[in-house]
Amino acid sequence: MADPSSNDTVANVTQKHDTTEDAAKNAAGINEGAPTSADKESEQTNTNENETKKPFVRFRRKMVAILLGYCGSKYSGMQRNPGVYTVEEALLEALLKANGVSQEVFSNPTASKFQRTARTDKGVHAARQVVSLQIHVDVPDMVERLNNYLPDDVRVFRIIRVARSFNCKMQCTARRYEYLTPTYALAPKGTITEENAVDYRLPAESMELLRKVLKHFEGTHNFHNYTTKMSFANEKGDPGVALRYIKEMSCTDPFLQDGLEFVRIIIRGQSFVYNQIRNMVGMVMAVVAGYTTETAIPYSYSNNKVVVPRAPGLGLLLDDVFFENYNQKYAKDKDHEILRWDSQQDEIQAYKERMIYNKIIAEEKQDKTILKWLEKMESIDWSGIPETFTLPESNRTLKKRKFEQQADLPNNKNKLKKNKFQRQEGPCWQFLKGTCNREQCRFSHDQQATPTETSNDTDVPEKKVPDESTPTSCGEQNDNKEKSQEPLQTVAD
Repeated sequence: MADPSSNDTVANVTQKHDTTEDAAKNAAGINEGAPTSADKESEQTNTNENETKKPFVRFRRKMVAILLGYCGSKYSGMQRNPGVYTVEEALLEALLKANGVSQEVFSNPTASKFQRTARTDKGVHAARQVVSLQIHVDVPDMVERLNNYLPDDVRVFRIIRVARSFNCKMQCTARRYEYLTPTYALAPKGTITEENAVDYRLPAESMELLRKVLKHFEGTHNFHNYTTKMSFANEKGDPGVALRYIKEMSCTDPFLQDGLEFVRIIIRGQSFVYNQIRNMVGMVMAVVAGYTTETAIPYSYSNNKVVVPRAPGLGLLLDDVFFENYNQKYAKDKDHEILRWDSQQDEIQAYKERMIYNKIIAEEKQDKTILKWLEKMESIDWSGIPETFTLPESNRTLKKRKFEQQADLPNNKNKLKKNKFQRQEGPCWQFLKGTCNREQCRFSHDQQATPTETSNDTDVPEKKVPDESTPTSCGEQNDNKEKSQEPLQTVAD
């Protein structure tokens, strides 16, 4: 018969052993039924993946033209530059926030073929500026989204889908600028002070002289004196470096605004050199005010150095840009819209008067920018200007440049294509073979036999295999001997 005390002893030993193992497991951090550290790490990794994983959305990138306007008073120009705040910087930031472009395009806009129509300088405004780039076109209400992220002095008016190869800078046929100036800038020299400037009104004689002086700038001229770091001709003697074509130079009637009389000077051309417009306006003011004579304008086009006063940038604004050739090409294309802003004209005009004109007038009344600039005008030496001057024949008969021909004849490119297939002298072998397209062939078919009159013996020249008597090299002599054993053959081309 078994001793019950022995069973108790075994049970006690087993219980003590289990308790010891549990204590060892607890000391080692092992708990049965609880997840291990590896399990916890895998669960945390799966949780993070589920949290960060988002549905992939693919946006289509298409080339567009963005029409915008801005007041450039607080911007350091249009073009993006490191270290300064520009209009392009504000536009790209808004495009990034509106999911219009990716972070890569924001850091490197050239990846989306970014281009601007005109590079306005610091403080210069724009009522109709166009930039072209590839954006995500599937994002709805892009114009409204951009305006929500843009500052109040920059507005987007319209976004238009354009051709894949569109480049707003290269395909812009003309640019129109305005310069808003108070009329006391045209008053006779020495008559304007800070006290009587507000009451000045431009007389009819001065207005007539202003319109006459503006016409001196129309046409093709050498504007090397109206910019910096540019001479009359380059190293090869070509004077076409500074040649520019001015299609229109006019002005509006004077008008009153906040007690001051203003006039708008309108300049339209294909392109301009650096600071050309401000220098032209400064020269106009100098001539009308009597600081110099009208002779200074044609004299400045010659190979003579002339100091031209530069008007302040406050009143300058880019009013419009034109794409005549592009619009004519895609006028009947249903897949592309023409670049016009007829439906946005009222909105643009209201923005221009509210954000640009009012800003220019307010700053002129407060800072008196033109009055301070007129004081510097008297320090310019005009003694080198002759009383009479006639441009040399080479300057007065300058040939029209390519952009001037395009401005006068928008369909000039099509005419050049037609002239490509003009008849030229020389034989037409395709005509002899009967495969010539006579409408597009560049060669003349005069005194040529018709294909039916030719035969295989006369239409192709014969070539004989060279014999051993005239080897061209030592290495070819053995080859010619082997060929000489065969009879001569005629080979047709």
